[in-house]
Amino acid sequence: MAAASAILCMLVVRVNWKFLDKVEQSPREGGDFKIELDALANVVDDRTHYYLIAWWLALSAFVLALAAMFLG
Repeated sequence: MAAASAILCMLVVRVNWKFLDKVEQSPREGGDFKIELDALANVVDDRTHYYLIAWWLALSAFVLALAAMFLG
């Protein structure tokens, strides 16, 4: 559980250098940011889920470690 939690946390903190890669250039408006903002919203949502799962896995591993220490 602790290893799975660490892996999920690594997915939360990874860096993506392709900033504004999905902006479509429009000559009059200076660019269409809708696709970029949608992609950013999806990344934030995914990373929030990864973090929550990692948090629960870490808490479970801690509780199991305490139980093993006191019961074993």
